[in-house]
Amino acid sequence: AGNPTRQFEFADAMMAFGPDAGQAAMEQLADAGNVEAIGSLFDRAAARGTIDDAELAKFVPWARQLAQAGNDLPLVALAGSYLTATTTPETAAGVFGVLQPVAALLPPESDLPLYVAQAYYGGYGTKKDLAEGNALVEAGAAAGNRDALAELGIQFFYGMGRPRDT
Repeated sequence: AGNPTRQFEFADAMMAFGPDAGQAAMEQLADAGNVEAIGSLFDRAAARGTIDDAELAKFVPWARQLAQAGNDLPLVALAGSYLTATTTPETAAGVFGVLQPVAALLPPESDLPLYVAQAYYGGYGTKKDLAEGNALVEAGAAAGNRDALAELGIQFFYGMGRPRDT
């Protein structure tokens, strides 16, 4: 059927009966630009807790499509699962490489730039870079992102990566 939602629902149902066939169908939909399928693939990777280089390579164009559609939740879920101290450096670097370029494409209320900033602060998938992390937080705060404003306030109050200024 030509209905993208129905196509997604069918592929999603296939995942329950035969993950391999369902995965292939979901990836075909994602390649065709179905944002629901892309989001589902990102969510499944985040929940699974494992991701390989081949999967990450597929995620690069899909992440851009999600960002352009303003759908940041699957991107944030992926960041929350893999841009951490417990993720292997290689995997974190792959995920960072997927997410960092699309963070700027999202609306100011998105939390993805804050996850990328945390990756810069902790060196998760990238080299530690307080200036880059601070720039992302400052840009989010200037755009009115509440979480970025809170983070910036905490940084100034405690002198985290900038001079203390209560």
